[in-house]
Amino acid sequence: MGYTSVRKCIHIEIKTKFNLIHEKEWIGNTISNICRRYGVSRKTYYEWNNKYKQKGIEGLSDTSRRPCNINYKKITSELVETILDLRLTKIFGCNSIKFRLRKIVGILLSTRLSTKY
Repeated sequence: MGYTSVRKCIHIEIKTKFNLIHEKEWIGNTISNICRRYGVSRKTYYEWNNKYKQKGIEGLSDTSRRPCNINYKKITSELVETILDLRLTKIFGCNSIKFRLRKIVGILLSTRLSTKY
């Protein structure tokens, strides 16, 4: 029996995670042997243990890995005009436009956005 791969998605019930965390106290077995029996890595054990200590039984439930909030930058019409002005009158490329926007306006945009217009 080997450890499960890091990339492999592990869906274990909360009761099983709870038993895994408390088995050291109940039986006194080493953490390496416990993890080997359950088929998880020691790193996963310690992550679950820390979540359990911080949030209790609720910390053992599977949570989404999706970011909580994403701040999209809105491109205003004035910014589009500035980009077009730099592109047409000064004949700047995308990296130069990105540099000038950061210097003039104070906005950091990706190179992709500066080539879009």
